[in-house]
Amino acid sequence: MAFLVSPPLAPGRATTTDGAELLGDLASLLPVLNAIPGYALLVDEEVSILGYNSAAARLLGAGRQEILRHRGGEVLHCVRIQDLPAGCGGGKFCRDCIIRSAVKGAAAGTRCVRRRFRLELDTGNATKALYVLLSAAALTHQGRRLVLLILEDVAELLQLGCLVPICNDCKRVRNEHQDWNEVEAYLKLRMDLSFESSCCPECAAMRAELTELRQRAAKLTPRERQVFELVTQGRLNKQIAAALGAAEKTVKIHRGRVMAKMGVRSVAELARLATRMRLLARHQAGRAESTPPAS
Repeated sequence: MAFLVSPPLAPGRATTTDGAELLGDLASLLPVLNAIPGYALLVDEEVSILGYNSAAARLLGAGRQEILRHRGGEVLHCVRIQDLPAGCGGGKFCRDCIIRSAVKGAAAGTRCVRRRFRLELDTGNATKALYVLLSAAALTHQGRRLVLLILEDVAELLQLGCLVPICNDCKRVRNEHQDWNEVEAYLKLRMDLSFESSCCPECAAMRAELTELRQRAAKLTPRERQVFELVTQGRLNKQIAAALGAAEKTVKIHRGRVMAKMGVRSVAELARLATRMRLLARHQAGRAESTPPAS
């Protein structure tokens, strides 16, 4: 495997009892790195590691000879390394590497680059996943362009397991105390997320359809509403007449008016329309129950 060796630095290295390392004339930056609680790596534009703090030393779990001047993907045991004869940076997957692109972006500009992503590491026996917030900032040290990488493990902040029990019907989520909470409340507690009430295009279309159907139904007289309900229940004219204490001929007249006002040509269409109205109303009621109150 080919390793990229950075240009020569001043002789020697700085080291501490907690495992932090810096090459040569970068030793003056060591106190700054060790003051960072996250995993801090000092790299060049090709992601060769020139230094790291004590937190990173615990993460990397390797000796200085396996870390310094080696590329980030090789040191972090990127799962793609086994497929790259040229090492970190030498494969097609490397073009999409978030760490490499963040380093290049920070080195090319003046702003800090921040990305949140899932980092997969090859531990030998299994693949370990870390949910990481990456910060990359460029700095110039004695005329040389370097990049400070800080990796923060945000899995504890998320406090979400791989599987979240959710009810198929009401869409509430079960927490560790076996209580059922609205999704918004669950995520608010664990991720401090706030939600803004809105309406997707599909729901907006369904709401407009329900409004239009209700406007048609509002034109029905009280007697026509009774006929509408009984017709859509599958009752015959004779049965409706008996239920309402009216003549069968009168029921036929009311049924014709109902169909005209509702915009249908048959009893079957009228029944489908009634079913559609109930489904739309149920959907809107469920959405209203799950919508968080405005803050």
